[in-house]
Amino acid sequence: MQPFATVMLQQAVHVWTARTSDAEVVDSCRVQLSNEETAGAARFAFERDRRTAVVSRGMRRAILASFLGASGRELRFEAGAHGKPMLLGGGSLRFNVAHSGDVVVLAVTSGREVGVDIEEIRVSRDVARLARLSFSEHEQRALAQLSPDLTTFAFFRS
Repeated sequence: MQPFATVMLQQAVHVWTARTSDAEVVDSCRVQLSNEETAGAARFAFERDRRTAVVSRGMRRAILASFLGASGRELRFEAGAHGKPMLLGGGSLRFNVAHSGDVVVLAVTSGREVGVDIEEIRVSRDVARLARLSFSEHEQRALAQLSPDLTTFAFFRS
């Protein structure tokens, strides 16, 4: 018989979010980290980057451990293809983490790969330049036809 969490995960993708600006979240995530992760987070030059490293890794450990009935500090990870972290000994459990601004998002499922992305909408961005780098010509033309007040919103909706 399969554990309930595995059966539940095969039918869904579970998504969590956390804010790196919340000191309680940072503190609860910090206790989950390995010594190497703690040292790695401390090497970031900016406090916001240190908090993001702590929350993204600590949240990942706490939530994955809850599915496995383990301690977050016991989990081991390795870099997979293209540097994406993979859980060692996690069976069919799959996850992905993304962050932008002060938000970290984690998606977890079982039996299939999962991806998640998040992007903070910042009006000050040069969306036309970004569109030239990542949009098709058709998408760039459609974006250029919009009024300036709709351009940023449309860019982030694409």
